Amino acid sequence: SVSPDPRMMLEEPSIQVSGAVAGGKVIVEASLVDDGQRTWTSRGVFYADSEGRVDPGFLASVDGTYTGVDAFGLFWSMLPVPSADLAVSRYVDPAAVAWPSAPVLGRSVVMNLTARLETRADSIDTVEVSVAHRVRFVAEAVMREEIEHGQLRGVLFSPSERSPYPPVLVVSGSGGGAPESAARAIASEGLTALAIAHFNYPGRPRELVNIPLEYFEDAMAFLKEKTGHGRVALTGSSRGGEAVLLIAATYPDQVSAVVSGVPANIVNSACCSPAMTYLPAWTHQGRPLPTFGLMEGTGFDDLLGVSEKYGDGLVWFQRHMLIGMLTEDAPYLIPVENIKSPILLISGDDDGIWPSAPAADQVVKRLRAKGYAYPVEHIKVTGGGHLASSAERMFVTSLVGSALVRHPLDTSVVFTMGGTPAENFHGARRAHGRKIEFLKTGGEGRP
Repeated sequence: SVSPDPRMMLEEPSIQVSGAVAGGKVIVEASLVDDGQRTWTSRGVFYADSEGRVDPGFLASVDGTYTGVDAFGLFWSMLPVPSADLAVSRYVDPAAVAWPSAPVLGRSVVMNLTARLETRADSIDTVEVSVAHRVRFVAEAVMREEIEHGQLRGVLFSPSERSPYPPVLVVSGSGGGAPESAARAIASEGLTALAIAHFNYPGRPRELVNIPLEYFEDAMAFLKEKTGHGRVALTGSSRGGEAVLLIAATYPDQVSAVVSGVPANIVNSACCSPAMTYLPAWTHQGRPLPTFGLMEGTGFDDLLGVSEKYGDGLVWFQRHMLIGMLTEDAPYLIPVENIKSPILLISGDDDGIWPSAPAADQVVKRLRAKGYAYPVEHIKVTGGGHLASSAERMFVTSLVGSALVRHPLDTSVVFTMGGTPAENFHGARRAHGRKIEFLKTGGEGRP
């Protein structure tokens, strides 16, 4: 049995298997077919307790796609293969970058859980039992509306009743598009959320280049008019984490709270092809913002030359642009002290894309040095990578997804995301809970 059924994706499940012989081997598998018709499967191997029961929330898996005590283990450890392909000693091929890092999922999915259990000590008798379990990724009453309002593009998610909380503008990272999974997870908690599309979306530029900050000002105006609230909360991860700090610093009187996931503390160049690194990502009042690298005339290709000395030219570039080559008055530092609202930063200390934890530390340090008058909080996920702030994407993320993924705009580019699947999931889940509290209360505690 699995309860609650149905349940929301981040709601802890209770999985109960009974009827095995005491100490008998029990193999539990979970599988689903996603909206792209790809099969995903996971496995845990257990030895039943003295009453012949298995509960993954209290009993350790000793083998399979995950090990240890973990109520969510069968869900976050799924791989994009059928059950038969799990019968190998090693589940993950580090070169399997063709594997998707996450399934294509709609509003909900039906998972099938099957248990094979020994019912006699001589292992001759084995029984197989199964149950279907529905997992929801958005609350049933949440409404979805595609937005085309002037130049504005995105997808709005609204609770069935008017929300008492400020609406939330959700900004995507370097993949662009409308970040629907993040927005619907927020709306499921009773907030109105707009997944804003500023590039890589019909009617918008293909890449993250020369995006006016005024576009986000228009989006906030739209949300305020739509909901009747006077301010808008902001959240985003990666380049979206950079963006929300920039937006809040540019329009401080319009923002109620900022949640910046795996952020940068500087203004980065355009993205996401080598040619884009010589162009600005953001403009304001018709002028490009001061951007690291562009001001010195240093581009991505030039910095790759350091790879022999530093091992990975991109890692060298990222680490030094965020930490080692900055002065307090560098014009490309995000002027976070201009923000007039509470700030929550979420990072992973094993981030494989850029050093988000040190960058977030630098933001906190700068704010304190400037005598910042609003609450500031930094959640650092131990063992978390670049996905540490994206709980809504972590329900099923393959083991390869924490190591190697292809960029959605340039599939020839493979990134190391960092962290481990377990730490990414559980760290992001804890951070998500705090994020929702923060968006509702402005950092003052529980609503």
